[in-house]
Amino acid sequence: MPEGPEVYIMGYALMLLGFDVMTVGKRLYFPNQAVSWSFGLSGGVHIDEDNKLTKLKPFKPGKKYDFIFGEEHHHFCYSDLIRGLGVDICKAPEETIKQVVQEMKKHNKLLYIALKEQNKFFCGIGQFWAEQILNEAGLDKLTRTLWINVDKVTSAIITVRNRALEYYTALALHAKDTKEFINDLYKKTKDMRNKISVI
Repeated sequence: MPEGPEVYIMGYALMLLGFDVMTVGKRLYFPNQAVSWSFGLSGGVHIDEDNKLTKLKPFKPGKKYDFIFGEEHHHFCYSDLIRGLGVDICKAPEETIKQVVQEMKKHNKLLYIALKEQNKFFCGIGQFWAEQILNEAGLDKLTRTLWINVDKVTSAIITVRNRALEYYTALALHAKDTKEFINDLYKKTKDMRNKISVI
């Protein structure tokens, strides 16, 4: 499943090719068209020889696969897109992340679940990155937000985020063929994550 760091690096690689694109959590945003793409549990994009970018989504008449392959959303502007979303884990400064973690602590939830609440706390964290953060903080999936050490969880989020983005950015910058890197990104996500994972 593509999560925030994978979508972030896709946007970064697309910008290397001259595309006007932004990322927000698990979404690619195209300001000129006021459209964003989400990717659900799987899916990807393809750039052809003419630099036409297409969101890959299998078509099956009468079936709704948005929860698997994501959706296309239309927005009036960037602020319309981010309204109702949590803080973007890939871009937020440390102080903002700490403030969100402090807010989490006020709720009696499983931290593992709270980390993944795209519309409440952070956007861009899914199952894989939530597990990495818990491991980095020395916590398990039964840890409740009431019990957390704010500094420890904040540090874990920053460490995991930076480790992912540094690795992915290096891959994009050193790719021999940026188009091929983008087209293969989601097929290779599992292998890339395995090289970053500390679990």
